Amino acid sequence: MANLAPLFDLSCLDGQLQDPANSFVLAANRRLAAKINQAYQQRAALQGSTLLAPEVVSLADFLARQYQRAVMRGLLAPRRIMPANMERWLWREAVESARDASTALLKADSAAQTARSAYQLAIQYMLNDADLNPHLRQWRDNYIARCEQLSVIDSAKAEALVVDKLLLDSPDKSYYFIGFEAIPTLYQSLLDHWQAQPVTVTPRVQQQTLYSFENSESELRAAIDAAVRFTEHDPAKRFAIVDPALSQRRDVVERLLVQRMDPDATSVFGERQVVRANISAGQRAADAPMLAIIPDLLQLWLQNMDMETLSAICHTPFIAAADSEAFARSQLYSDVLKRGRPQNEQAFLREKAQAVCPNFAQGWQAMAEQSRRLHLHRQTYTVFEWCDFCETALASMGWPGQRETDSVEYQQLVFWQDILNKIKQLPREFNLDVHRFIALLRDELSHSLFQAEVEDAAIQVLGSLEAASLNFDRLWVVSMSDGNIPARAKPNPLLSLERQRALDMPHCDAGRELRFAQRLLTSFRTSAPQIRFSFARFDGDIERRPSPLLEDLTAEHRHFDAPLASAIELDWFDDEWAPAVNNASLIKGGASLLGDQAACPFKAFATHRLRLRRIDPVSSAMPAHIRGTAVHDALEILLPKGLLQSQLEQHAQDSLQQAIDTALDSMTRKRPDIMQPRYRQLEAQRIRELLLEWLALEQQRPPFTVQATELPCETEFAGLPLTLRIDRIDALSAHRLMVIDYKTGSASISRWHDDRPSDPQLLLYALLIDDGRVEALAKASVKYGEIGFKGISCNDVQMAGIDAVKGEEALPPEQIWRDLKARWHVRLESLASEFMAGDAQVLPTNDASCQYCHLQDVCRIGDRR
Repeated sequence: MANLAPLFDLSCLDGQLQDPANSFVLAANRRLAAKINQAYQQRAALQGSTLLAPEVVSLADFLARQYQRAVMRGLLAPRRIMPANMERWLWREAVESARDASTALLKADSAAQTARSAYQLAIQYMLNDADLNPHLRQWRDNYIARCEQLSVIDSAKAEALVVDKLLLDSPDKSYYFIGFEAIPTLYQSLLDHWQAQPVTVTPRVQQQTLYSFENSESELRAAIDAAVRFTEHDPAKRFAIVDPALSQRRDVVERLLVQRMDPDATSVFGERQVVRANISAGQRAADAPMLAIIPDLLQLWLQNMDMETLSAICHTPFIAAADSEAFARSQLYSDVLKRGRPQNEQAFLREKAQAVCPNFAQGWQAMAEQSRRLHLHRQTYTVFEWCDFCETALASMGWPGQRETDSVEYQQLVFWQDILNKIKQLPREFNLDVHRFIALLRDELSHSLFQAEVEDAAIQVLGSLEAASLNFDRLWVVSMSDGNIPARAKPNPLLSLERQRALDMPHCDAGRELRFAQRLLTSFRTSAPQIRFSFARFDGDIERRPSPLLEDLTAEHRHFDAPLASAIELDWFDDEWAPAVNNASLIKGGASLLGDQAACPFKAFATHRLRLRRIDPVSSAMPAHIRGTAVHDALEILLPKGLLQSQLEQHAQDSLQQAIDTALDSMTRKRPDIMQPRYRQLEAQRIRELLLEWLALEQQRPPFTVQATELPCETEFAGLPLTLRIDRIDALSAHRLMVIDYKTGSASISRWHDDRPSDPQLLLYALLIDDGRVEALAKASVKYGEIGFKGISCNDVQMAGIDAVKGEEALPPEQIWRDLKARWHVRLESLASEFMAGDAQVLPTNDASCQYCHLQDVCRIGDRR
C-alpha cells in the first residue's frame, strides 16, 4: 500500500503552540486525539526525533485520568467509576422502583435512557433542581442512593468532582482545545480557568459542488464509485465520505463498498469479503450473526420458545453440525411453523428435534439437564455465575460452530470475552433469574459496538462529527437535504425547556440546530480542498430539497449507473411445460386443483405436483380457518343427516349446546394456547349468536330434508383423481336436490360463469352427482352481517339469494340447466386436460389470481412485469 499522508495536518498546531513540549492539547473525541498523535509519530519517524510534541488526549480521557490521580492523592473518596452497562442497569432500577399511577404506562428502558441523558446534561450544564422534572428528581435520588450503597460513581459525576478540584489549582501548562462544535458550561468553566486557546484550522476548500440523485442508494453508490476511482488513480491520497446517518445504515454502506471494490465477490459460498476502507461507525454486537445468536441459544433453557428465536437457532451456522444437519433443522422449523403457535413447549420441540436432527437435540438435552440440575428456571444467581453457566451452555451447543473462523469472526470471539468481562463487573449482589439475565445480555449486545481492526486505508467513511479537523484530499458529504441538515430539534423532556434554550443545550430548538449545522459546514470546509455535497431528491414518496445552508450552490442532477460486472454469456429457453402426468394416482387434490389451474397453470403445477405449500404465519389470534372448521362441526350437529325442516326447532333446542361444545373442543384441540377460560367463554357466545341467526334463516325456507352432511367422495374427472367432501345436500322434494357449501367468509358466485372458472367446487358436485336430481347450487354464508344464501337453480326454489337460471324464452328451464351443466363440463374438462398435459405457464387469469398467491417468489411474476 502506498504511504498515506496523516489524517491530521500538524501545520495548524505548529503555528499556534508556542511551547509544544509544555503544551496540552484537548481533543473533542478519542478518534481526533489518536489521529493527532499518529501524525506526530509519523513525523518523528521521518525526522528521527520525538522532540517538540505536545501531550494530546481527548477531554473525556483527560478528566478520567485526573479523577484517578485525585483518588490516589486522597483528594477524592475512592469510588469505582461504573461501566456504561452498570449505569443503564441502575437507572432502570431507579425508574422501576418509583413506578406509580402517573408513570405506569412508561417503558422502563426508554424512560431510563432519557433520564440518564437528562442527568448527564444537568451535570454538564450545571442545572439546579428547579430545572429538573419532578420525576427526574425522584429517579435521580433513587439512582444516587443506589450508587452510594454500591460505592460507585458514574463518569459524569466524576468529571464534575474533578473539575471542582482543578478549578482550585493554577494551570501548570499551556492548554489548547480542538474539534469542539459546542462546549458545555462545566467544561467551559475549566477552559476559561486555564485560559485555554482554541486551535483554529484554516479553511482549505477551493471548490464546492452540489449534486442531486434520485434516491439515497444511487447517491451512496456514486460517492463510493468516486472514492474508488480517485484512490485507484492516486493510491497515496485520501478520500472521505461523510454520512450523517452512518450509524443507522453502516451495513448498507459496507455492502455497497464490497460490491464496488470486488464486483465478483457476490457468491454466498465465497469467503467473507473484508472491505478495504475505514468505516468509523462500529457495528452493534447484536447485529453480528455470531454474537446475535447467543441470547437465542440461551433461550433453550426456557420452558417455551417463540418462533422467531427457533428460526434463528435452526438456521444459524454457529452451532455443532451446522452444515450436516442444516436441512434437517430447516425441516424442524417448517414442521413447527405449521402448528401456527407463537410459543411452543421445550419438551415438544426437543422431541421433534430428536427425530430429525440428533446432534442438535443432544446439545439441547445437555442444556436441559444443566437447567434442571441447577434449577435455573426457579433460582436467581449472580451475574458472575450466570456468565459461567452461559459459557458452559454455549459449549454444549457447539458454539461458535465447527467451521474455521475468519479474521473478523476471530475478533468477534475476543470481543465476546470482553462483553462477558464487562457483565462480570456488575456487583455480585445483583441476583437475576434466567429471563433477566438474557435481557441483560441482549441489552449489552445492543449497546456494545464492534469495530473490526483493519489497516489504514485511503477511503474513510465517517459520521458528521468525526470528520471535524481531519485532513483529506477529497470530501463527499451525503444526505445534505432540508430534512437532515439542520436537524430537527429534540429537547430533553425531563429538563426545563427555557433553561435548555438559555444555555444553548444540544437539540434544544431549531435555532440551536441551525447554528450547530453552520459550524459543522465550516468544519467540513477546513478538511479538504474539493468538497462535493449531495442529497437524494426522494425519501420514499417524500420529495426533498437541498439544505438551505447550501443555497449558494446550484444543484446538478446526476444519474448513477453501477459499473457492470464481467459479462457472462447466458442461455435462454422457455420452460413453461412440465412433463405430462403419466401416473395420475400420484396426484392428490380436490376441487382446488381445477380452481388453481383456472387461476394460473403454474399455481396448479407448483401446488399439486411440486407440492409447494403455504405456511401460514404464526399468530396469537385464532386463525380464521380453525374458526371456520369449528362452525362446520357445529352445523353438522345442528343439521344432521335425515333432519326434516319441521323437526328443526325441537332438534335445535336439544342439540344447540352440544354443537357449541363441539366447536369449542375443535378449536381447543388445535390451539389450546389460545382457548383459555375467558376466550372460550367469548367464543361460546359468538358461536351461539351465529348459530341462532343461521337457524332462524333455515326456518324461513320452504320445506327440506337434510340428505347428507360432510359427505366424502373419491372420484375421477377427465382422468384426474379427485378427493372431495360435500358439506351438505338437501332434498327439496323426492327428485330435486340442492348442494350447499358453507362459507364462514364472504360468499360470491361471480366466477361460475367465467371461461376459466376458478371457483369450481359446487360446479363439480353438480356434474359428479349424475342422477340428474341436482337442481340448485348454493353457497351458505355463515358470517355476521352476511347471513344468507347465494346460488342458482333450475327452477325457482323460493329462497332469497338463489336465482333461477335464465335463457331464451322458448327453452324450458330444464334444458337451460342441462346446457349450463354441459358448458361447465367442457370448461372443467379442458382445465383437467391442461393439467394432465403438463401446462405450467405463469399465466394468471387476472390480478385477483396473484393477490393472495404464495408462489410469487417462485414464479417471479413481479420480475416479468
